[in-house]
Amino acid sequence: MFRVDYVGNGPYLSCASSVVHHRLSSSDRFLVLSSDGLYQYFNNEEVVVHVTWFLENVPEGDPAKYLVAELLFRAAKNEWNGFS
Repeated sequence: MFRVDYVGNGPYLSCASSVVHHRLSSSDRFLVLSSDGLYQYFNNEEVVVHVTWFLENVPEGDPAKYLVAELLFRAAKNEWNGFS
């Protein structure tokens, strides 16, 4: 059974949003809507590289599912490296 004894200090969730305005142009190819969890493991450039690669190599696929899979892989790898 998995058990976490750490409770920490609340609040655990916040409704404070971070909004960025960007005027769309003809050179924009896609829009990524995400939570801050994505950016704990990727920076903006890495997200663009991953999505661009996916759109060019798997045009019939789902880039959101691909990005989530990459995020889970990176998060698991990051946590695994923390174990000695």
